[in-house]
Amino acid sequence: RARGDGASVARAPPRALAPASSPSRFLVPSSSSSRADRGASASASSFAPRLRGFAASARALLREHRDARARVLSPEARLNQDIKACRAADDVLTLVARHGDRFNHVNVATAVNVLCKVTDARRDALNDDARYARLLSLVRARCREFRTREAASATHGLGILFAEKGAVVDADAADALVKVVLAHSASKRDMVPQAIANVLNAILKTDAFLRAVRRANANAVRPGGGGAWAKLARAAERVAPAFNAHDVSNVTHAYAGLRRVAPEALEAANATGLWRAVADATRRCRDWDAQSISLTTDAAKKVDGFARALDVGDANGDDDADDANDDDGWLALARGVARHAPRFHNQHAVLVLSALGWRPQFARAMSRVDGGWDAALAAVERNLDGIESGRVERPRDYVVGRKIKKRTHEVMKTLDAIARIQAQRRHERQRRAEEEEEEVVGGVDDAAAIAADLPTRLVKLKDALEEALAKRGGVGGGGA
Repeated sequence: RARGDGASVARAPPRALAPASSPSRFLVPSSSSSRADRGASASASSFAPRLRGFAASARALLREHRDARARVLSPEARLNQDIKACRAADDVLTLVARHGDRFNHVNVATAVNVLCKVTDARRDALNDDARYARLLSLVRARCREFRTREAASATHGLGILFAEKGAVVDADAADALVKVVLAHSASKRDMVPQAIANVLNAILKTDAFLRAVRRANANAVRPGGGGAWAKLARAAERVAPAFNAHDVSNVTHAYAGLRRVAPEALEAANATGLWRAVADATRRCRDWDAQSISLTTDAAKKVDGFARALDVGDANGDDDADDANDDDGWLALARGVARHAPRFHNQHAVLVLSALGWRPQFARAMSRVDGGWDAALAAVERNLDGIESGRVERPRDYVVGRKIKKRTHEVMKTLDAIARIQAQRRHERQRRAEEEEEEVVGGVDDAAAIAADLPTRLVKLKDALEEALAKRGGVGGGGA
């Protein structure tokens, strides 16, 4: 390029650009890259301790947050925490005496619920304690503010205090609580399965509640359709689709007990769709245990409406031959028995065997379950000593003398069940002989397809129980 003075200047040729990366850089690491790698490795090895430290710091912050929240809780909320922390009846009643004037409706329900759990009937004389009377007065004063949950919880708690701890429940408190429960019985949001089950069992256990419901039923404008018993039955029917196995057993057990002391309760339930709803729940349940399956089979033996609903093959009551199965409700119970019989104690075993004797449809369903009869009989055989001795499973502090059955009751009940099962077999053999117009060989199983060794095992059980009864000198009948 020419300069201004006419001279020309030659430019150096452009240098070739070096490659962005040289293979040698990857083949032979430099000292600086090695240091970087070692630093990264050290950083990774120290990450886990730092993470643990961060988690510990987060937990500490959460604790501080909870503590700060506790400091801003209302006095009633803090009082409720104190009630829940009680571990003895004296602790609960001391709070009632000191702070009862500040109790709101939640505190009252919590106090009753905790008291029924921590009271020892052998140690705590609640009826002689003025603090317990004070708690009952708080129930009367605050129960109008109860929501469904508090009303059911307080009713259940007082029922346990009466039935298992020997505590008195006065008529005024019972009337007030029953009135609140009935007012909430139509609640679609708050009346949950556990609540209605707790209420029904409290009514069964507690004389004061039973009389209160009867008074409410008598005072109803329409005793037949809008009475107290009908409201309770419709409440149970409404929530039955959400029943689990324990809900099924608790509700059916309550009605099985009420059939004797309050037959009007069964009449009201039979007028609703309760039994169909409970039978549908029975078919769906898969969470049975020894207690729930034995109580439900016992209720199916005693409550005709429930038994008829179990006979219906499908949920809609259709007669479609493809859908209907007369035993499917009973089959659900039979499967539950076969599964949980190894964990039966003597009462469970007797209840199930008695139901098998009283309900032929249950016996037929048991025959359709592999190992069903064997499991049921094995439970009786395993618990034979307990049945013979008349030991009764009761809560640790159950008040001795309150409705304890005779020592011979389970023996007589088992003998009655054996006699009924043997009669079923004779009837089935006779029926088959008449239908087939031929004599049935004695050793062949009947239409129920009961295990071949059942007759022998029944005879052995019968002989052992009769011998035990003779030694004791007991007499009487089994019955339901």
